[in-house]
Amino acid sequence: MKKSILSVLLVSIILLAFPIPAFAAETGDVTPSYEKFENTNVVDDLTSAGVDLDAYTAKDEVALITFQEFAYSYYSSNMSDFGLYVYIYNPSGKSILTDSKSSITIAISYDEDGKPNDYEKFSLKVCSRSTGEYSNLFYKFRIVDHISASGSTIKQRVSKTPSERRYDVSEFELDFGNNTIEAYGVGGTFKFSGYAAGYGKDGETDTSTLSCEVTDLTTIELEIQQTSYIQDPDNSSIKNHNQVTTAYFAVPNSILEAYGKLQKIKATWNEYRTTPVIVTDNTDFYNFLLPLLGVDIGADHQDCSLNYCFGIGRSAGGQYLLFDQAYNMKWQSGQEYDEAITKISWLFDSEGTDVFDYTLPSERIEEYLYNYDGDRSDLLTENVGDGRSVYNLVDFDADEDAFDFNKYEPDIKGLWQLWDYLFKDDQAVLQDVAPILAISSKDLSGTAESVSERLLVGEADVSDIKTYVANAEANDQTVFLFRFACTEYYSEEVNVYKYENHWADGVPFNHTFNNIGLMDCAYVAQENVFLNFDIIQLTFNKDGTYTVIPVVASPIDIIPSVTPPPKDPITEAKDNAEEWLAKLWEKIQELWDKLTAALGSFKENWWKYGLLALAVIVGICAIPYIFRFIIWLIKLPFEALENSYKKKR
Repeated sequence: MKKSILSVLLVSIILLAFPIPAFAAETGDVTPSYEKFENTNVVDDLTSAGVDLDAYTAKDEVALITFQEFAYSYYSSNMSDFGLYVYIYNPSGKSILTDSKSSITIAISYDEDGKPNDYEKFSLKVCSRSTGEYSNLFYKFRIVDHISASGSTIKQRVSKTPSERRYDVSEFELDFGNNTIEAYGVGGTFKFSGYAAGYGKDGETDTSTLSCEVTDLTTIELEIQQTSYIQDPDNSSIKNHNQVTTAYFAVPNSILEAYGKLQKIKATWNEYRTTPVIVTDNTDFYNFLLPLLGVDIGADHQDCSLNYCFGIGRSAGGQYLLFDQAYNMKWQSGQEYDEAITKISWLFDSEGTDVFDYTLPSERIEEYLYNYDGDRSDLLTENVGDGRSVYNLVDFDADEDAFDFNKYEPDIKGLWQLWDYLFKDDQAVLQDVAPILAISSKDLSGTAESVSERLLVGEADVSDIKTYVANAEANDQTVFLFRFACTEYYSEEVNVYKYENHWADGVPFNHTFNNIGLMDCAYVAQENVFLNFDIIQLTFNKDGTYTVIPVVASPIDIIPSVTPPPKDPITEAKDNAEEWLAKLWEKIQELWDKLTAALGSFKENWWKYGLLALAVIVGICAIPYIFRFIIWLIKLPFEALENSYKKKR
């Protein structure tokens, strides 16, 4: 996404030319209250402060017009109106959501030298937007204060040093709707001193002494990319796999040279788990489920008029159908399941590809999520796994936060899966996996599969990662992998059946199954997704000296692609045998065509074919003798040498 990095010099000029005292809510109102100021119009505020609006409309980049401290009082008892506001020029004219995820990132703590060492995002509330000829071009936001991880609010922190109120601002993010949040750099330290009219000491209420000094603040602009890795996906004895989700980005080498190695990454995201995702290559089955999406058919539902049913986790064959879960299936002896699936909300076709060769790309999942008409809870749950949270704000340390991958136990349901488990299972527990890893082009040598296994990245993403690293190195940057989550990926084949109904007086009285592609028609998957993933700051370590640099980056939704489970070994062997026989028959046909071209039609030249067949038979019978003759020839010179040696002795 495009980011407009604001020059601190530009901000400084605007602030120096811009009256810092609080805007008057009404003419003649010296001490406007919080409520009144909250409702003043953005255009009125700016024009009364002497801002040339037409000068801004000539610009084509988002601009921070001012960062405004309002109603900071000399007296702590008079701080109820205190607030922070930002005025922003929005050249696109796109509407910014009122109830939005817009935010601003501000420092919340400082080290002993007075340098910011922690940043946090604060929500932006739309107070006013311009209309008419300036429609949606100018916005006034209030910064929504909250108790930070440091244990205090902005008001409490700045009140500790009332002679100078400091605000270190790295970026702001605007929510334009349609799942588009864009980040814009500020990179400024705002130091306010004095008081607005009406908020100073007694006798100083009519005159403003408020001023602001703005200095540069170093930031890093990142374009965040994503990849995910599923461990041991081809093992049919395992349906629950380790899934490693990784963000990667490039850092200028000049930053690394100045501040040392990348030690920590502070990131935030909202984590959810998908409800079951069904992928199929059967058009009839797809069309059957399509009108039932988001519809709860009930736990006891079994309607023969609905043509299909399916089961998951089949544990027996033949006429006995035992499943872990089932949808629209009648529970009866020989046809049983542990849990009824009552609702399906995710459904995809495999775009004309065999479903077990089809990886569902993250773009399709993302589009489906954004455009779903029903309740979003149909698609996403908060059951994200043991020890995991829906809301996450974590500062990962490269040395202290290495983690182990859990080993999800195989679900053995047959002799062939037991064989896999004993002799094929290579899903070892990976220990001490570093969350932060610098990579170069040298680390990407080899096949895509080997790179994927070595770096724990998606095999399909290796080509893009190679290109990204090459471009970064050409621009004197280093690429870092940030492995921030290890979660459970689940995939399994779906057993699809079709009802054959027997009717009496228009009512179905019995039914049987007609298998329409058992274990070869659809699969189901579930995974964790990471929405509004955002990197807030990077911490560097140079010989024990730590430097925190805030990040300018647009948040992204990280939704890993969905990959199919391996085919059942018996089904796969059957398919392979059929494919081999088909190829063999094709070769026989080609050979016959060549014979008829050389010898003519069989009907007219049958004797030629007979002679050829006789020659082939004689040739086959002669093969042992030919081999014996060849061996005799090979042994002949050695036997001659041996006889000559014996005669000499």
